[in-house]
Amino acid sequence: MSYDIYFKVKPVDCDVKVEICRAANITWNLREMIVRSTGLEWKNKGNNGLVKDVIPHIRKGLAELIKYPEKYKQYEDPKCWYFSDGLGTIKQCKRLFCEIIITWDHLNPEVKETATFWIE
Repeated sequence: MSYDIYFKVKPVDCDVKVEICRAANITWNLREMIVRSTGLEWKNKGNNGLVKDVIPHIRKGLAELIKYPEKYKQYEDPKCWYFSDGLGTIKQCKRLFCEIIITWDHLNPEVKETATFWIE
């Protein structure tokens, strides 16, 4: 199973949040690494707050994984090390964080004020 990360907004005069982009996807097996490196609660199947408030934590997590990979090695999924794409590894977690940051950086500035961070 995997997490899909979406940025959503609520259009004016509408009660439903609308997906504006799919930011990234990662295996559930990396939840502990994500939580420990970012300090985020990482609530699955829901709204995790404004993207502008989440992004600093994602940047912190990326810096942690780059500077201290040995600290997070224990949270890699031992069943996934043999996949060629590094599924379940620090490498893939860094990829996730980079994809989220890049998606954020290219988002329309007007949307950045209200976009919410969804994990589904």
